[in-house]
Amino acid sequence: MIAFRSLPSFEECLLIDQTRMHGLHGGKIGQKHWAFAEYNEKDGVVKFEMISLEALYKHVEFEPKLNGLS
Repeated sequence: MIAFRSLPSFEECLLIDQTRMHGLHGGKIGQKHWAFAEYNEKDGVVKFEMISLEALYKHVEFEPKLNGLS
């Protein structure tokens, strides 16, 4: 992701975990700084076109947890 952040037109990103409900949202602040927020609750709302984390994972079926590990 670091290479993409150097592109002038790249201003926002959303990374989604494929094994659990978790997202990392980043947005450009000024020319060289970025702010990131992590989301891991199904009712969390990512301020990226107002898409809920639950909606992003709507059709995803997670593997069952083994021994409480995620």
